[in-house]
Amino acid sequence: MKFRLVAFAGLVLCTNLASAANVSVSATFDPSGFAPFALNTVAIDPVVVGDGDSLDLTVAFTTGGLTVGSGSSIWFGLLTSEGSDTLQTESTLSFTGASGNLQGFGPLAQDNSFAHVGSYFGNGLIQIGPGDFSFVTARQLLTVLSSELGQRTYGLAFFFYETTVGPPPSVPEPGVLALMVGGLGLLGFATRRRRSGSPA
Repeated sequence: MKFRLVAFAGLVLCTNLASAANVSVSATFDPSGFAPFALNTVAIDPVVVGDGDSLDLTVAFTTGGLTVGSGSSIWFGLLTSEGSDTLQTESTLSFTGASGNLQGFGPLAQDNSFAHVGSYFGNGLIQIGPGDFSFVTARQLLTVLSSELGQRTYGLAFFFYETTVGPPPSVPEPGVLALMVGGLGLLGFATRRRRSGSPA
């Protein structure tokens, strides 16, 4: 009997491991129009990410990279038009072509309860002293520890940063910001349905 229980537990574990996917996404942004506190998006080939999956997301910047202020926070990931989910994730962040001595951050555990997957590296994480911080790419390695809905399809990559340099505009509360992201996803979904058309 004990042997059967151990064998069954091993089968369940192997099944869960086999069903987990490793998803890689690369997205390129043109930072010439970037500003702090603005949500920037770019279309990607749709990918499916769900419970137990790993996401390797690299965002690259044209025209020599992106410069942000010391004391900035960074938030980037993928957006979906399939509605909100509650995800528990763990992720790390690293940079290439970075100024200063900054190497990376993490692991960071967060709950993502909206229409995205991706971590918010906040609280002024970029602390390099006076002056700005620049980088060519940012890479987030993220694991979905749990997901209420299981899987969702993501068709946009997004990048957002906030900085302590200069007078900040009125900053939406995190809940309002999340609703903005969710609304963007629903708008994309409605537009896609309208384009496909339905017989009258």
